Formats: sequence, structure tokens, C-alpha cells
Amino acid sequence: MMNMLKYLRLDSMFKIYTIFILLSTFFILTANSQISISVEDERIYKRFSKEQLEQWQSENPIQILYLNYLYKDSYVLKNNQGAVSQNIDPSRTDIMNFDHTRKENERVVYIVSPWGDYIELKSKKEVEEEFNLIKNKFINKN
Repeated sequence: MMNMLKYLRLDSMFKIYTIFILLSTFFILTANSQISISVEDERIYKRFSKEQLEQWQSENPIQILYLNYLYKDSYVLKNNQGAVSQNIDPSRTDIMNFDHTRKENERVVYIVSPWGDYIELKSKKEVEEEFNLIKNKFINKN
């Protein structure tokens, strides 16, 4: 009878210990899971393959954050008066076609319509500074 009580206590302790280990492992794995950043602009899907985006999502999610920034905030569409252009549809403009022409410290302008509307690319320095702020906010948030 005494041996049976010892067995029951050990069995109960083993169950509690096992549950503790499983819960601890779950919380550790959850806390260290991959940061998820979603693609926010459909133009990115046109430019990069699904496989490439999935690879960045798993290996370097900050790259997705950077692409989101490039397609949304690394340029300005303006009319010939210097105001935001209503004639150019941003969703039809692939900024990556112009990205290789960015200058280090000055903005680059491309006239893209017969009415004088233009794309103004921010300088590499501006892009780097603005993206670093976004990246740091994201990292500190997560």
C-alpha cells in the first residue's frame, strides 16, 4: 500500500513537471517567433516573386518593411505648381524603375506627364534617415 502511495505521488509530480515544461517551452517559442511584416502595396507583388517575398518574410522581415517604405514614402508625385498631383495614379507607378537613379544628397526629378507632373525622388540620405526612424520604431515596438 505504501509503495502505491509513493507511486501516485511521483506520478502526480511527474505530470505537473511535464505540464510545466510543456508550457514553458510553448511560451519561449512564442516569444521568440518570427516577426511578421506584411506586404502593404500590390506593386511589390508585381516586382518580386511570391517565393522571394516569403524568403524575406522568414529570413529578413526588415526587407519587407523597407520595400513598403520605398513604395509608399520614398518619393512625391507633384504637379507643375508644386502641389500633390491628382493626374498621376501612384498605384500605376513602379518607383523601383527610378530607384537606381537616386543621388546621395539631392532629390531627383522626372517629368512624367505632358502637363508637367513629376516624380520627385528623395535622396539616398533622406531615404536612409527616414527608414532608420521607421525601422527603430518597429524594432522597439516588437
